[in-house]
Amino acid sequence: MVENDTSSVEYQLSTSTGPFSIPFYFIENGHIVAELYTQNGDDFNKTTLTIDVDYYLNGAGDKNGGQLTLLSAHSGATLLIYRDPDATQLTSYLATGKFPATSHERALDKLTMLIQKFGWWWDSLALKRPNIFANYYDALNNRIRNLRDPSLAQDAATKSYVDSGDIDLQQQITSNFNRSLRVPDSYINQLPSAQDRAWKGLGFDGAGQPKLQDPAGTGLWGYVPAIGSFEQGSLLTQRFEVLLWESTDEYWRWDGAMPKIVLPGSTPATAGGTGKGKWIDVTDATLRSNLGSSESDLGGALVNIGQATVRDVVRANILSYMSKTDQLAIKGVVGTEVVVDYALRAAIDDGVTVLECPPVPGIYVFGQSPITLPSGFSFEGKSIRTYTASSNASFNNVGTVFRLFNGASAIFKLTSRHTFRQVVFDGRDKSVRFMQGNNQTQWCRFYDCGIHRWSVGIGNSSPNGYSATLIVFGGTISSNKVGVRNVIDSLFLGATINANEENGVELMTGANNNAFIGVRNEWNNGDNYYGYGCKRILIQGELIDRAGKRAVAATGGAQFTLSGVAVQRSGRLATEGSAEDAHYYVEGDTSSIIETAVHTTAGANDDGSGRQSPTYILATGGSSSDGKSFIASASNLSGYTGTSWLRSGFVKGLSVLGCSGVDDVKNFGFRRIDDGVQYLGDAVTSLSLSGAGNTATLTFKTTEKTLLRYSTDFLVRTLEFRVRNNTNSGAVAYYSVNLIISREQASAALAVDTASVRTFSTLGSGTWGIASASPTGVSLAFAVSADGTTLTVTLTAIDSASRIINARLRA
Repeated sequence: MVENDTSSVEYQLSTSTGPFSIPFYFIENGHIVAELYTQNGDDFNKTTLTIDVDYYLNGAGDKNGGQLTLLSAHSGATLLIYRDPDATQLTSYLATGKFPATSHERALDKLTMLIQKFGWWWDSLALKRPNIFANYYDALNNRIRNLRDPSLAQDAATKSYVDSGDIDLQQQITSNFNRSLRVPDSYINQLPSAQDRAWKGLGFDGAGQPKLQDPAGTGLWGYVPAIGSFEQGSLLTQRFEVLLWESTDEYWRWDGAMPKIVLPGSTPATAGGTGKGKWIDVTDATLRSNLGSSESDLGGALVNIGQATVRDVVRANILSYMSKTDQLAIKGVVGTEVVVDYALRAAIDDGVTVLECPPVPGIYVFGQSPITLPSGFSFEGKSIRTYTASSNASFNNVGTVFRLFNGASAIFKLTSRHTFRQVVFDGRDKSVRFMQGNNQTQWCRFYDCGIHRWSVGIGNSSPNGYSATLIVFGGTISSNKVGVRNVIDSLFLGATINANEENGVELMTGANNNAFIGVRNEWNNGDNYYGYGCKRILIQGELIDRAGKRAVAATGGAQFTLSGVAVQRSGRLATEGSAEDAHYYVEGDTSSIIETAVHTTAGANDDGSGRQSPTYILATGGSSSDGKSFIASASNLSGYTGTSWLRSGFVKGLSVLGCSGVDDVKNFGFRRIDDGVQYLGDAVTSLSLSGAGNTATLTFKTTEKTLLRYSTDFLVRTLEFRVRNNTNSGAVAYYSVNLIISREQASAALAVDTASVRTFSTLGSGTWGIASASPTGVSLAFAVSADGTTLTVTLTAIDSASRIINARLRA
């Protein structure tokens, strides 16, 4: 019999495998089901165990139950054991047989077990109403899963169905929110009713709260017609209310004190008069007149862009200060000259600091009565880039062109800090300097301007002939007598200096610290760059081409430094072989040209005409004792047509290293190079020695360093003599010897490496050597200074031959 209603049992597993008690009766092992449950988030994963594979059973048929033993541990899982008999009836009774009590009881037990099984399912697994009267199902805080999406209004809904609808709703809310007018404040005042909002404008008060505004008082919508007319009478209370004059169909605005009472049968004249502070006609004709007015409170002052009037934001224009006649003329025929000094004066008097001069067919002419520009006054134009100017026609259809008045002494007078942008300046006949002022006209800026037909294009503005701290960016300086003259601390960037009658750039003493970067300087009839006494002139990048004379001429102590420049076809107009027929020219004490990464080229004109030039890379002038210098490195110096790169003369500071077209040479510093041979310090040249018993003394610097005591870094120097050993017979001699200079004691010591001696003489002339070698011509004696830095050589003539001696010390 089945004595209790228990049909299942649960165990929370650890590392134990059992046995686990089954506290209920089961007829056979197949009636027991064992399942493992492991938690997965809010869910459980179920695993059904297999008898004899995952567990063993005993106790089948025992009224008191049995035991289940796991074959492996399942720590953390929940073990559920329940009875699940099959729904069959296999007990059979014989019609005439005895009543089988045991079999009958077992059949009843199985039936009872089946009833308990379904009862357990109903109580534990089914979704039920809590009682017979309830109108809902209670899931007992469990979820319902695998529910189909609803189709009817009262169907239950799944989470995904609700989430999908929520996403669509949220997107619609976000879309509507993004299209709304929002404020960051947590609260704003509510607007009035529709009746109160009608025909009002929305604004905000000083606290940022919404405020309705009457257009009649603010002019937000223009003018608002008032009730009534002059003929009917009216009351005007708002500034932008207008009243109709029926007889003329015109509207008038009251410009006086408000409110304004208008009696019936009135006219503007009888109701207060017309004009400022009275009745003002606001019909179209009046509005057009007001918009076209030049009065300070009319014209552009009537139209706003944002919070500013058009007059405030539009740049001052020279046309605004020109007469209608002159405007028509300058905007009419190409090349028409219009004098506009008066307009410039009016603009300055009006407080203008930046004056726009738009491109016109005609020419702006200045200088009939030269105006002095206030400091900081600037011009803005618009023009195409000009190149050269041969006549007035060169300026036709160029854009903004300023031309000097015929016969004027100046186009205008400069002070300082002026900016000129895209303006072409024409000096008419090259008789007047472009820049003129009472001082150095500092801090002027020229952007993409053309400077043509002046005696001096840029610079030379002050009475003493200088201009300072200029910037010239882009543009062209051409067809002047001199392109640039006497600027100080100035920068030229990306400009072209071209086809000037004399020098392209001319810098005299004091015109220091100037940079020409990316500047093309070409086709000037004189030198492209000429300097006398100017210091620290930098030329970097671009091209120096086809100068009439030299590309760069440094005289009177001028200093030029070139880097990354192409130097081409200099000496176009020079006499072949002259000092002007070279890329470079140096003359005068401390004059110098230093260049690196420069590429020189010889050639003729672009069309092949003219001669191939220049003949030389470098020409010199002045005294041979001048301390002039030419230093070149890492350059191509093959751009000459002559047989020698150096025309003539002695350059005291000469260094050419690593340059194609010229062998390395260096005649200053401790390490010298000459004809491919390196030597140390000053060489001795053309020293005379004649007559037996006469002596000559030579000194040589042995090192630039301090010769340290006890150092193994002692000196080994080779002393070399090349001698006309007898000027009468034509004999020559050669002598060389290695000298070792060390410092083991307080004073340096000198040793003669006699094994290194090389000597010979021709035509039986006297030999050279130290006394122990028994020379017959000249005896040598050596001494070294205490610090080892100076070698003294004493020569004593043994025979009576006349000698000319060259000597040098080598490492």
